[in-house]
Amino acid sequence: MFAIISGLGHGPVSRLRMTWEKLPSKYQRLYNDLEDLMNPSRNMSKYRQLISSEQAQPPIVSFLPLFFYQVNRFLYWIALFSVRSYLSIA
Repeated sequence: MFAIISGLGHGPVSRLRMTWEKLPSKYQRLYNDLEDLMNPSRNMSKYRQLISSEQAQPPIVSFLPLFFYQVNRFLYWIALFSVRSYLSIA
């Protein structure tokens, strides 16, 4: 979904004014909502909130780079605390 929204947001596609004007308003609203959801600002906070909300029903497939980012942060904190605990013991 992220790839589709990104592709539709690219310059050559977004400049197709007459094509976008012919799109029914229902689909324009849907596109704007999805574009807002997949906005990469603040580490995709709206997307993460949607996934973690009670409205989301399994199975949920996370956006893969976001998943890798979260795993990387988790491993960073484990390494940081293990080094701190080692230094406090030594």
